[in-house]
Amino acid sequence: MKKNPLCCCLSALVGMWLALCLAENVQGQVIAVESGRDGAVIRVERQQEQLRKSNTQYVPVVHQSGSDLVAEKSGVHVFIQEQTVEKPSFVHELPRPSLAGKNEPVVTAVARAIAYGWQEYNQGNYEKSRQLFRQGVQSSTGEMQWDARTGLAFSLVQLGDTDKALPLLRELLEHGRQLESVAPTLAGLLLERGDLAELQDVLQTLPVDQASRWRQKIAAARFQQQVQTLLKRGDVAGLIRLIDSRRDLLAGCRCWESFFQAARFLSNRNEVSASRLLGELGRCAPSDIYWQERILRLQLSMESNSELIARIAATPPSGLPASSWKKLLRQIFWQRITLQKSKGEEYEQLVKALYTLAPEDDQVASLAAWICFQEADYGCAENIFTRLVNGHPSNDSLLGLAYTLQKMGDETTALELTERFSKSQDPGLKTLRYDLLASLGTRYYQEEQYGQAAQYLQQALALQ
Repeated sequence: MKKNPLCCCLSALVGMWLALCLAENVQGQVIAVESGRDGAVIRVERQQEQLRKSNTQYVPVVHQSGSDLVAEKSGVHVFIQEQTVEKPSFVHELPRPSLAGKNEPVVTAVARAIAYGWQEYNQGNYEKSRQLFRQGVQSSTGEMQWDARTGLAFSLVQLGDTDKALPLLRELLEHGRQLESVAPTLAGLLLERGDLAELQDVLQTLPVDQASRWRQKIAAARFQQQVQTLLKRGDVAGLIRLIDSRRDLLAGCRCWESFFQAARFLSNRNEVSASRLLGELGRCAPSDIYWQERILRLQLSMESNSELIARIAATPPSGLPASSWKKLLRQIFWQRITLQKSKGEEYEQLVKALYTLAPEDDQVASLAAWICFQEADYGCAENIFTRLVNGHPSNDSLLGLAYTLQKMGDETTALELTERFSKSQDPGLKTLRYDLLASLGTRYYQEEQYGQAAQYLQQALALQ
């Protein structure tokens, strides 16, 4: 009786697998036979130490002895490497391909490769499944090849290689293959790429309920594209008309980011429209602090200085922690202060308001103290400068307090203060120290206290 060549081949493969397992003391199973530079190649999957950590390896065959394939153990090498890829955003929503018919008995090496391809795919090993399905596409025909094409397309999508997956999915859809999974996947890919025209054609193959959901997604995608186009053109009137025509999206809290970008664009062009839009966006995700802060930041940036100052005494917006509200106000105030072209009345009002809001901020405290000094409010200046010198002394706060004490007539205390920092090379501090010594020397001379006068005047001359 004539032997079936396939049976002989499979028998040889099993024998080869047993030899490898015994030689290396591992468990595993033959996956497929391929042809290569070194002749036939047996692909083996090994499992070690009951940990289900699989190493898929190639074992090159160096010669054939009768009906047995003999492999060289030293030729074993790992051929799969893990990759980190960025998947399309819609991948987590993909329907899984149907596995009907994929558990049938495997009778050929190619069928075995495809079957293991689906096993790898379902375990999330998409690079391995891609390799196996590609082998199936190249080596099979008929239904088996369609099965391999489906697996290859979905593996490519999961790996983020959508450029290669797209033509395969189109071909599968055209031939009516796996419509329940291929059509939604292709639709998601087209939506991600912004190809809305082709997406409309794909919708014809979807059930009514799914098609309706996809049409809503298409409407949202078109709105986002239109917003970007109008923003690039700087078309204020067109943008306002578009927003008014899609209040349904806004009411449903969809396309948040596009509406927010529109509001930011309008904030310094049409504040009425921007304020109205931000008010409506604020009703979306009331518990999302980050989102609410973004809305408030833009709203505050549109307010006048007097409106902003009045916010300090106001209650924080509902749902926003007081600490977050204070931090947000500080950032807005600093932006306003930085943008002031001169240190006039508005500048002073902003600094004083910010000091009221955050007196613990040494930088704003110093600015506020100098404003008090310039306004001859020496009691205010002394209080603030004294706190700064006692807390985190700097040349700026030291000079401020010394000058303030000098203006208040307390030159002795001012001089003692400068002596604490006598080693400082700050020219302003050196000049102030000279002025104080000379002033005290002159006063004692006028009071006919010549000894003390000489002492102060000699120190002053030493600084020249």
